[in-house]
Amino acid sequence: MSVVVIDKSSESSTPEAMEHRMRQQAAVAEFGSRALREDDVERLMTAAAETVAGNLSADYCCVLELLPGGEQLLARAGTGWSREVLGRMTVGAGSDSQAGFTLASAAPVIIDDLSRETRFKVPTLFLEQGLVSGLSVIIYGRDQPFGVLGAHTPSRRTFNEHDVSFVQSVANILGAAIERQRSEEARCEAEARYREIVENAPDGIFQTTLDGRFSYANNALAKMLGYASPEELVESISDIATQLYADHRQRAELVGLLRERGKVKGFEVRVRRKDGSIIWVSANIRVVNGNGGEPSGFKGIVEDITDRKKAEEDLSRSERQYRALVETSPDAILLLDEEMRVRMCNRRAAELAGLSRPGNLTGKSITEFLTPASVQRAMDAAMVILSGKSVENLEFDLVAADGREVPVEASGALMELPETGEKRIIGFVRDISPRKETESALVASEARLIEAQRLAHLGSWEWEVATEELIWTDELYHIFGFDPSDSDDLYARFLAAIHPEDQDRFLKTMKEDLERDSTRDMDFRIIRPDGAERLVSGSAEIVHGDGGPDRMAVKMRGTIQDITEQRRAEQELRLLQIITMAVNETDDLNSALEVTLQKVCELTGWTLGEAWVPDSGGKHLECSPAWHGGAVEMREFREASCQYVFPDGVGLPGRVWASKRPEWIADVTEDGKFLRSEYAKKAGLKAAVAIPVLMKDEVVAVMDFFVREPRKEDSKFIELISSVAAQLGSVIIRKRAEEKVKDYNMLLNAISRTLLNFVSGIATAKVFEDLLYRLLVLTHSELGFIGEVEYEDGKLFLATRAFNSLRESRRRTDDGLAAPSRIEVAGDDPLIGRLFREQGPVIANGLDGGGEGLAALFGGHEPARSFLGVPFKSGDSITGMIGIADGESDFSEETVSFLHPLLVTCANVLEADRNDERRLMAERDLVESLQTLQLTFEGVVQALASTAESRDPYTAGHQQRVSNLAVDLAREMGLPPDQMEGLRVAGLLHDLGKMAVPVEILSKPGRINEHEFNIIKTHSEVSYEILKPVGFPWPVAEMARQHHERLDGSGYPQGLKGEEISLEARILAVADVVEAMASHRPYRAARGIEAALEEVEGRKGELFDPEVVDACLTLFREKGYSLE
Repeated sequence: MSVVVIDKSSESSTPEAMEHRMRQQAAVAEFGSRALREDDVERLMTAAAETVAGNLSADYCCVLELLPGGEQLLARAGTGWSREVLGRMTVGAGSDSQAGFTLASAAPVIIDDLSRETRFKVPTLFLEQGLVSGLSVIIYGRDQPFGVLGAHTPSRRTFNEHDVSFVQSVANILGAAIERQRSEEARCEAEARYREIVENAPDGIFQTTLDGRFSYANNALAKMLGYASPEELVESISDIATQLYADHRQRAELVGLLRERGKVKGFEVRVRRKDGSIIWVSANIRVVNGNGGEPSGFKGIVEDITDRKKAEEDLSRSERQYRALVETSPDAILLLDEEMRVRMCNRRAAELAGLSRPGNLTGKSITEFLTPASVQRAMDAAMVILSGKSVENLEFDLVAADGREVPVEASGALMELPETGEKRIIGFVRDISPRKETESALVASEARLIEAQRLAHLGSWEWEVATEELIWTDELYHIFGFDPSDSDDLYARFLAAIHPEDQDRFLKTMKEDLERDSTRDMDFRIIRPDGAERLVSGSAEIVHGDGGPDRMAVKMRGTIQDITEQRRAEQELRLLQIITMAVNETDDLNSALEVTLQKVCELTGWTLGEAWVPDSGGKHLECSPAWHGGAVEMREFREASCQYVFPDGVGLPGRVWASKRPEWIADVTEDGKFLRSEYAKKAGLKAAVAIPVLMKDEVVAVMDFFVREPRKEDSKFIELISSVAAQLGSVIIRKRAEEKVKDYNMLLNAISRTLLNFVSGIATAKVFEDLLYRLLVLTHSELGFIGEVEYEDGKLFLATRAFNSLRESRRRTDDGLAAPSRIEVAGDDPLIGRLFREQGPVIANGLDGGGEGLAALFGGHEPARSFLGVPFKSGDSITGMIGIADGESDFSEETVSFLHPLLVTCANVLEADRNDERRLMAERDLVESLQTLQLTFEGVVQALASTAESRDPYTAGHQQRVSNLAVDLAREMGLPPDQMEGLRVAGLLHDLGKMAVPVEILSKPGRINEHEFNIIKTHSEVSYEILKPVGFPWPVAEMARQHHERLDGSGYPQGLKGEEISLEARILAVADVVEAMASHRPYRAARGIEAALEEVEGRKGELFDPEVVDACLTLFREKGYSLE
């Protein structure tokens, strides 16, 4: 809308004025017509200026365009102005210029005289041109002014309202024309831009007919489908459904959706390119309606989504793989919210929780499946994760639905959901039960290793050569007596602990080993902080650094073992072996004691050793001839000691005799109870120890040892000497057993020889003389006499049938026997007469004469110290007697019992000879004598068996049960009676050699060590040595020797295999093992018969004879056999 300010003073209504206005209106109409035809804005603006100038008689007319920004106006076109002005001159759009004032006032401006104008500043150019009057109006556009149209004259002129209206009309037409032109330009420009966009769009743009032909396609679509140009595409495709769609049915589907909805977005379909390859496209399509509103076709935009589809497929495949990975993961994977509730989990998580499927775990708080002790740790870990930090390898205890506790290891991190930004905890949980079991096993293994090292007194070490850093295991701290918590300066402390006498040798050896690049084992002594001295054994290896053949030694590592006790045990074993070997060469107790005292002093460093033995009456201890200590002062002490006798409980020997226990005195010169302290001071003796020598719980001797310096009680030394004493007792027992075997063997020979001589027709005197000689040898007696009872005139006489002596000079004289042919026996005679009065044996020791009868009996020989007389009887009557006498030895009831079988034989021979019944003797009494012989033999066997078991009370009855089982096994196997009898005897005697094993070892409650076992293993050989001299009719000695041999050669003492072992020994082996396992032992409880049977059955054919084992299994499992 234009606003016109009318200068009323310019109005005129004259004809000329009317004509002038008509011309102006015609000019406006003509300009308007031209404006409709003119496309060139510059020419149109010039035409506007010319129209105004020509109809307003204005010499100067100009169109000024408001430039962008609204601060300047440019003279675009006009008349009267030079070329330098048009297109170049600008004026301010502010109110200080006429044009700017016009815009600012939003109304036409009329100037009558520029020289007097005060409303704005008149341009100098106007004044230079001589312009006086002017008129300016606004050229309006649609939204804002286009500029100003002005006219000026050099003459004074007054413009009226019609002039203003005329100029404003031209300005309005010009503004409208410019606006129209600009709109058209904008439209064309927009169309060009749209066309450019369509043609250059990355997506395909198309339009099709309803029947499936392209009516338009852009370059992008042609290129997408593999065509050279849109034109080629349009011409080539006559049926989109069959030629373009990979599945023609999808075209019909799309058309149906378009008819139904009018448009379809994101329709994804596979299409065929020109070369036949398939791509994925996504189309946004709408229906195009014709003039009548009916659908005429479709148009749309197509995007090639092949890459996206491939990415989606890859993503889908990746998701499937990820899901498979998650679901098949051996670890539980969980997604927790901030309240610790499970939002998602895999199958393994459900399994760990003891649930059938993940859905059963979703929504539950994870704390429901944790032990109380683990809940707080889990909550603390969640707080750490929610603060943005991750946690790793935290251990918890999970409680499954079935109540099982499962140790787990968990790691977690924070994640945010991209859709909502919510925080989630992603957790990975692993069942570490196998690892915990392995760790437990490892800990147990390490504990066993540590325990094994502790038991073996062995520790390991590692030493860095460069830094001299030393690392130890705990056992070495214990061995050296160091505090395990203090490892400072360990190497220096280690060197300082080595015995001063061994330090140089140790360092030299280690240096040489490093130089030679090889190591040697070494024994050396150490001194612990408490002053105790220990012996250790070290072994090592050298560790080299990386490099070639000349690699440097960087460290040494190895072990150190405390061998103090082992070496002490070896010394003890050596001492016991030496003493045993030495004592075996002796013949009596005093000789054995002397050898023992000598070896103990020599091997242990003690100065003096002496022995005390009970007197014949057992009332006190007296000095034994056995002693050791060669120095003069020792002999003086010895001579003083021999002046003493010690009753029970008096003095050091007497107290040990009474208590049967060792006693130690640290310094005898300071001990008021030591009775010989004065003599000990003179001899320089200080410490003393006394040890009892026991034999079947009877003290047969007391040994005491002295040394020159005071010593605290040494329990190890006491144990050593006690073992020596026990071994000495064992040797004495064994020697006595051997003597007993020898004596019984001689007794058997004497009986059998006597019977053989008699029935062979040898003269009776010779038979009795030989019998007497054998009897004297058996009893170690000097004189022997056999007399036959004769009665004459009411008097009792003994007629000499035989006399003999171990002394050749006493046996005979030139006149015959060295004894009278007959003596009278007085009724009151204290010995011979007493025998007839009491009708039984007479034993007399410590005699001083013995009466006339004894003197007469032995022909007036020198008086005897002891006498034994035994009567022979026939019914209730004494028919004769045998008497023996000796000047030194004593007789006892045991002597009578031992000689009884021989005496019975002698009586039978005497009776048979007196009645001249040799043949009858051969047929009758010989049977009785042989029965006596068998009883004697059985007595030998039982005596030996009981001797062995008295040394080993824990195996009491073992030999008898083994014997019984061995005989029953032989019977089950069909062996003959004679072979079974041999097995019976061997079974009774197979452990006879245990008499040589110290009782401390036999009755030890704990496990025995290797050295002790080696001692026990000697019993088989010892049994053989004892039994070998006995004239058994079976190989009893070999059976006893072989009963620990095994079929595979792993047995002892000879390592025999298979058939090298006698059948009897193989039977004894099974019987021995079964009985031993089924019975109690000091080192273990009885394991029972079934365990014993399983043992021999499991080692059948390997250790034990299969036939013997089968017989054993049959006896126990099928026939109900019992060891009882």
